[in-house]
Formats: sequence, C-alpha cells, structure tokens
Amino acid sequence: MGIIGSIRKHSGIAVTVVGLAIVIFIVTGNDSVLNWFKSDKNVIAEVDGVSLDRMQFADMIDQEEAKIRFFAQDPSLTFNSDTEKALRDSLWANFVDEIVIGEQLKKLGLDISEAEVNDMYTGTFIHPFFMQNPQLRDSTGQYNRALMAAQLKNYNKMDALNQSYWDETKRSITTDRLRQKYATLVYSGFYMPAPIAKQIAEYGSKGVNVSVVSMPYDRVADNEIQLTDADYQKYYDEHKEEYRNMSEEIRMLEYVTFAIAPSATDFAAAQDSAMSAWGRLQATPDSSKRLARVVKSETIKEFAYDSLYHSASYYPEIFREKVEASAVGTEIEPMQIGDKWFMGRVMNIENRPDSIRTRVMFVFSDKLSSSFQRDSARADVLSDSLLTELNAGRLSFDSAVANYCDIKINMTPDSLGDIRWQEEGTFDLVYNSIFEQIFRAQGVTFFKGINERIVATPQGGQFRFALPDELGYAIVKVTDKTAPVKKYRLALIAQEIRPSKETISQIESAANKFLSESRNDKTFEENARKQNMQVMTAYVRLMDDRLNNLDNARDVVKWAFDENTEVGQVNSVVASFDNVYAVVMLKDVFQKGYYTLAQVRSNPSFNFEQLVRMEKRIEIQMARAEKLAQSCKNIQDVAVSLNDSVVVLDSISLFADHFGGFGMEPRVQSVASVSKSNGLIGPIRGARGAYFVQVNNRFEMQKVDPEQLRLGQEYNTRSMIGRVQRGRYLPMDRMIFWWLRANAKMEDHRDLMY
Repeated sequence: MGIIGSIRKHSGIAVTVVGLAIVIFIVTGNDSVLNWFKSDKNVIAEVDGVSLDRMQFADMIDQEEAKIRFFAQDPSLTFNSDTEKALRDSLWANFVDEIVIGEQLKKLGLDISEAEVNDMYTGTFIHPFFMQNPQLRDSTGQYNRALMAAQLKNYNKMDALNQSYWDETKRSITTDRLRQKYATLVYSGFYMPAPIAKQIAEYGSKGVNVSVVSMPYDRVADNEIQLTDADYQKYYDEHKEEYRNMSEEIRMLEYVTFAIAPSATDFAAAQDSAMSAWGRLQATPDSSKRLARVVKSETIKEFAYDSLYHSASYYPEIFREKVEASAVGTEIEPMQIGDKWFMGRVMNIENRPDSIRTRVMFVFSDKLSSSFQRDSARADVLSDSLLTELNAGRLSFDSAVANYCDIKINMTPDSLGDIRWQEEGTFDLVYNSIFEQIFRAQGVTFFKGINERIVATPQGGQFRFALPDELGYAIVKVTDKTAPVKKYRLALIAQEIRPSKETISQIESAANKFLSESRNDKTFEENARKQNMQVMTAYVRLMDDRLNNLDNARDVVKWAFDENTEVGQVNSVVASFDNVYAVVMLKDVFQKGYYTLAQVRSNPSFNFEQLVRMEKRIEIQMARAEKLAQSCKNIQDVAVSLNDSVVVLDSISLFADHFGGFGMEPRVQSVASVSKSNGLIGPIRGARGAYFVQVNNRFEMQKVDPEQLRLGQEYNTRSMIGRVQRGRYLPMDRMIFWWLRANAKMEDHRDLMY
C-alpha cells in the first residue's frame, strides 16, 4: 500500500478534478449552438440527441465534489469560484465526450479486455501514467513490473481510499487507451499506395541541371494594386475553409473603462494621514508594546510589523536606498512611492541566509489524535531520546524518520522528511501549512518561532520543537544554508492611497453619463473618440466569467449571449469590477460555422487585407509572365526581355531542400525535375515569384527506396496534419477528437444555471 499511497499523494488528486488528469492527449472543448429548447425548460443541453437536465447536471457536480473530498480525506473541503467553474467545465467536457466519442467507439465495436488492462500495468504496453512515475522505477531507473504486480495483488487488502483510487485510475487509463485505439485507426488511414511511392522514388532519383529566370512578386509596385470588392469576395470564396469557426459561438465585445483611482484630494488626504502616522511612530519607543499596534493599525496588508528580516531588495527601490544607508535605530522619513506612503524605523540588522533546507520528523501524542497510541509523557521521552541519539551520531536521520516518525513528509522521493529549500523568514508559515494539509486544521498555529530556531541552528545541526498543548514534538535537522547576506528588521508603515467614497461616486457618475449618451454602437464609438478613451476588445464564450483581465464578468457575458441582445447594443447597466467601471457594447457575433466576409475583413488577426493584396500581386505578375511567355522561345529571350540574368543551378531534384538562391520552391523543383521538355518551361507559380526554367542536362542520382519513402511520408502526414485552435497547434491525434466535438450537434444552455 506504500507505493500506491505515494502515487496518490503525488498525483494531485486531492486538489484537482479526479479522473481527468490521466487522459493525456485529449483536448477538451465546449461547443454550442445557441438554439434554445422550446419543449423542456429543465433541459440545459443536448448533444447528438442526448439531453442533460438541471437535476442531472447538479447531481454530476455533487458526485464529483464528493469524490474529491473523499480522496482529499476532508469532508469539509470547500471550492472557490475558479475551482467550481473548472469542475463544471470538466464535467461538461466529459459528458460531451462520452456521447460524441463514445458513439464512435460503440459503432466500431472497440473495447478493452481485462487482459489489455493488466498489460497496461505489468505487460508490454505500459500506460504512460505508470511508466512516467518515478515511484514505480527500480534502482536502475527502469519500470518495476514486479512492484506494480505486488500492489495489484494486495488490492483486496487495501483500505477504501486506495481501492477507490485504483478503480478511478483503471477507469481513466481504459478510457485513454480506447481513444488511442480510435485515433490509431483514423490516422492509419493516411497512407501512400506503393505504386505512387514507386513513381515518386523514380522521379526523386533523377537530377537536372537547369537555367532559371525569376519574376519576383515584390517587383509589383503597391500603386499598381487596386483592390475591388470582387477581389475580396474571390479570395474569400477560394479560401473559405480557412475562415471557419469550428468551436462554440463567440461574442465580440467592445468596452471602455473608468479606473477607480484616487483624486488629487485623495492624495492630499493620504499625505495628511501619512504625516499623522509618522508622528505616532516617532513618539513610540522601541520597547513599547504599542509599537506593533501602531504599525499594524496604519499599514496595508502587503507589509506588516513582525520579527522577520528582509534583504534590502524586499523594499521598493527608493525606500531600499534609505534602508541600506541606515543604522539600527534610524527612522526613515515618509516618502510617496507610486500609490503608497512608506516610512519606518530600523529595529535590527543581521547577516542571515537567504534560503535554508531542512528535514523534519514528528512524534505525536494521543492529544492530537487517538491513533497515536502514546501519551504526552511518552512522546516527550521518545523524542528526547531520538534527539540524543541523533546528536551523538548513533542514529541517522533517515533511520529515525523511517522507524519512528508518525507521519512522513515526502517532498523529494530520495529523502524522507525533506522540506526542500525555503526562504528564510517563511518557516513558521511553511511548517504550519504542512500541518494544515495533514490535519485540515486551518487557522491553528502549531509552529511559532521555529524560523528563528532554524536560523540559529548551524548547518548539520538539529533541535527538538515542542508543539502547543502537549500535542507532540518535531525534530528538525538543518541540512543546508545559503551564504549569509545583510538583512533588516523594520517597524514599517506602508499606507495605500485609496480613492474616497466621494471619488468613487464621481467616477461612477462619469461612467453612467457616458452610458446615457452612448446607447448604440455609433454614439458609443463617437463619444469614446471625443473623450480620447481607449476602446478595448474582448472575445467571450457562453460560460466565460472574465472580460480579458477583469474578473467577475459573468453578468456581462450572460447579457452578451441573451437572445434579446442585438449587435450594436450597449449594456444598459454600468459593469462594476474590482478597480474599474465599464460600459460594454456587443460589437459582433461569430456563430459556429463560417465567418462572414465582413467579419474576416474586420478582424486584424486574419490579416485578410495583406493576403488579398498578395494574391492580387501574384495575379498581376503571373499575367505579365504569361504574356512574356508568348513572345519568348528560350530562357535567354526571357532574360533579355526582363533585362535580367540567367541563373544556372547545377543540381536540382524532387527532394532537394533548396532551389539555389531562391529559397524553397517545391512547385518549381517538382516541375523541373519531372519534365521531359528540353525547351522553355513556364511560367511556374512559385512561392516567391513566377519562374521560367529550361533543362540543360539530366542525370541519375542516388536511388530512393520506395518503401522507406512511403513510410516516411505516412509518418510525416500523421505528424503534420493538424490545426491551430486558440493559439495552440493540435497534432493529428488531438485534432481527431476536436473534429468530432466540433461536428457534433449540440445545444448548450448551462448559462441558465450559472
């Protein structure tokens, strides 16, 4: 059970969505067609005819949350908004995949036998989830099948937690392997027939010596290119598949923001407040207990009066210079840095390490948990004896942790109890955080002052630390320290300059005034231009809850997707975020399917204007080349007509990785190498220009193996066929499932629940 426990601890299951981490190569997506069901308002989604209602989805969420709590062994575990959204999105993706991909697997009769499952654990084709886990490797670094087999054999002896983990793992790797089978079937269909491979190999074994004259496209002047609506339409029609939205519907929003920032009056008030705090700091001596209270009452959350030491780099640059120039007892006068006032008193200066590495072992008493079957006195005696033996060198820390430690920390596989490198000053927090994770005892301080004990302990030394309320002891070993650097302990006051209620009200009024004068897209854009305001753009999907970097935008997104919201309409409510107000307009709707020509032209990311101009440039140059070809009998005639020179390329073949000084020109190379003509060839439309070619000589080159050619081509095809989705390149296997989801018939109205 030790190994599987280690796997469980390191798999992140307690803090992530169980069952999703193991599916390695599948990219999920949320695809929707927003046509609301008229028959049943309880139905929130439908995928290929399979419906999902509110109660069903709520039950799925409840079950998944319960599973996570079970694996975390924390019934009271709560989830923040980001985690809840990730959970809902993951469950939705699973629901879609079970139907869309599951139906394909069912049609093909694909299945995983029990023998195949066992093979993924201990056979020939080990699943990557196990193969990549360092806990399942032997001393040589090889996967340890015997160790895994022993774990499987002990399944019936495992507790419920570990059995559930094995069950979840089996389900996930089985799902993954099934989809691998499907992907393999699909991309195995991309092949090169042997006769074609043979023909290409024959062409590839022949080389040519050629004379070339080029007509680069960039020689067409910009003023020669006059684009018409017909040109845009023609290019769009010929490349329409490149402008297809295969994912869910997207809504384009434009908005202006009103930053909630302090006014001049607020800055003046903040200065008065800072001077008042400075007076109280000066009037309070070091030894007064009031000093900490004064500082804490005046400071912002980023800085606090405490016993920590910091290097000068911890402080803002201008304040840092004052700190470095100060002696103990020096008071640093107030200074405004950005939106904060800083002031302070240097309490002490010491040379201390930046980082320290420690190891720890725990000896608990039954006052912490009845599972520790020793009272406080026995815990005291045992921990004291262990420390004595450790200090005397008669017991190694490894042996002590392995044989006597009640709970073994395993942050590094090869060193039990290792807490790894931590910044000096953070050990109270780090050690308490470890206890919180072990016992879910949030808000309880077990370790206070352990940081100073660690700093005071020399490298290689160890000490015993008593937990409060006779809960037990920790024995800490300081294994390594960085070189000491000068550090400072300050009584620091850092006051933030905040906008007043009156300022916030004025800013909100300005936003509402802009809204009242901007009720449609024309007045919105006109007023933004008049007021020199930057218009921001955001692309949102149905279940998004952010507007670019603005959080808590769910209401705005729901408004954008409301069936009554029209393009050009401005939201009737000023949106309120943490530090800005925003007025939002629905600029455009990109439905699932083909983007319109207008949308393609207006979206800068498509670079449509430049593409059409380039196509027109090519069209003009090719027309000139065609006309020239009618009056030229050989390559010299072409060169004379263009007042250019002939370039001779000694050796060109079908598989050459260059075309002389012209760069890669596969089309030109292909035509030249397979042509049987001895006369003028062209014009050929290349990547960089129109080309005229004349073959001077043909010769045999090294033979190409047709079978190797065929296999290489199949591999390249499977590797290279893909698509860029949301800025990420999808290789072949991922694209298969992305394509299935994109072509499924879906209606998604989860926004009615969230």
